[in-house]
Amino acid sequence: DLRSRIHFTELEEGFFRVGDVLVETQYLNHTAPTIAYRMSSGGATVAYVTDHEPFWKPEDGVLHHPGDQRHVAFMHEADLVIHDAQYTEDEYRGRVGWGHATPDYAVEVCLAARVKRLALFHHDPTHDDTQMVAIEAAARKRVADRGGAMEVFAAREGMTLDVTGEHSVERVTDGSALRRRLIAGARVLVVMSDEAHVATIEETLSEDGILALPVPDMRAALTRGSEHMPDLAIVDADLPAAVGVDLLSAFRARMGREHFPVILLDADPNARLNRPDDWATDYLPKPYRPPMLRARVRSWLARTLMGGEAAAENGPATALVETREERAASHAVLASMLASVPLFSKCTDEQLGTLVSHATEQIYPSGYILTRQGEPPENLWVLFSGRVRVVEATADGQAEMLLGEIGKAEVFGEVGILRDQPRSATIIAVDRTHCLVLRRRDFLKVLGESADLAAGMLRVLASRLYDADRKLARYAPDPLTGLASRRSFHENYRRLAAGARRRKTGLLLMALDVRNLKSVNDDFGYALGDEVLRTVADALLEATRSSDVIARYGGD
Repeated sequence: DLRSRIHFTELEEGFFRVGDVLVETQYLNHTAPTIAYRMSSGGATVAYVTDHEPFWKPEDGVLHHPGDQRHVAFMHEADLVIHDAQYTEDEYRGRVGWGHATPDYAVEVCLAARVKRLALFHHDPTHDDTQMVAIEAAARKRVADRGGAMEVFAAREGMTLDVTGEHSVERVTDGSALRRRLIAGARVLVVMSDEAHVATIEETLSEDGILALPVPDMRAALTRGSEHMPDLAIVDADLPAAVGVDLLSAFRARMGREHFPVILLDADPNARLNRPDDWATDYLPKPYRPPMLRARVRSWLARTLMGGEAAAENGPATALVETREERAASHAVLASMLASVPLFSKCTDEQLGTLVSHATEQIYPSGYILTRQGEPPENLWVLFSGRVRVVEATADGQAEMLLGEIGKAEVFGEVGILRDQPRSATIIAVDRTHCLVLRRRDFLKVLGESADLAAGMLRVLASRLYDADRKLARYAPDPLTGLASRRSFHENYRRLAAGARRRKTGLLLMALDVRNLKSVNDDFGYALGDEVLRTVADALLEATRSSDVIARYGGD
């Protein structure tokens, strides 16, 4: 009952340091995004791996699934691994999709990773001490039967372990784990003909602000893929091969991305795990649980976006103008291109020359982060082709909101320049994007000289302000309780009801009334009555899921 405010930092896959300890992280296979930790210091390495389920059942000690192989590589030669081992093999058969592993699986992956010591962890509450001793003995026997020398034991409360090692510390992951991957607004191509399953996936992904783009088969994906420019694809393996998995390689070629991530939904993934012709990135058994699919999609989107981020950190986007001679020769071309954009069409030749004098022409790959929220406003971008996504992080930095997209012949970066404040949002290239990057000083100089450019800039800002006001009017929460408004409730209800009709399922609607609220207002004043409403609203938000719609419909 003691109210508190907890501040925490959500991590992604990658690494960070705490003193002289290198901490590496990797997503696990669970019903929600969970992370494994690999900690290295002084030559010793400890991996903490809990809330993890096998991607697929090993065969004779061979781990075929790429997810299991990534798992093994993450734990490679660790001196101690603390691993989820909640269920026995018999128990697990009835708990597939619950997000936890077995001692047999923990032994197999740790043997494959050449781990020195394995602590079986996350014990099931129904297992007593006698059962735990038997589980421990069976795990040790499995190691001996495999001819291994790994030490295995069941973790116990109060157990103290000394961990030593002689390894040189080498990272097994890339990218910062502290930098959030902004997945809101990501596009996922859903390739399946079953409309009910498509509706379920759409609803599942919408919880993270991810847009599902359904197409009936891979032929349609080939035709519309370049139009949709998805970040990831979910493909139903039950589609006929000629319009399904056989076209995956052609689809990647059409997208121009050799390693484009594809999740294959298959009733028997084991039959495909050794087939290179599928080129699927990941496999999820059917029937799947929506939370497991959601976690898997989040993981792959974060990895995909990290690839774009790595490109941004390891080198610049393609610069079409590099040498001084080339710059001088191209000024006229750049000025002509800039004049083709309506905002700059009335600038004089001299003004256009000023704008392009220090400009750089850039081509950004899909997923590239052009600028981050909080960075100083040094440039204005003019888009010649492509599309960028505008994403804003929340105040605590733990979530993000999609603000919109900007396309051809538009500009962005002007707000930070005009306000002389750090960037208010992060800009990510949705697809291959061709831009002219203008220097802030040059833009402000011409803006002060050209009434036409100033008027055009005002029209741009007025248009965006109008769009923002319309969105606010539509989606602004109730000012007293912070709950969704009546209009927002109506729109959400129509969407949810349509999904329920497509799936031929039900929808639960609950109407709650605060009893005797009028008496509270009359006897103690409206200030206390408002506090009652806020308290009820807080209780409802805490007791419900993020996917539930909670709204204030009437005056109480």
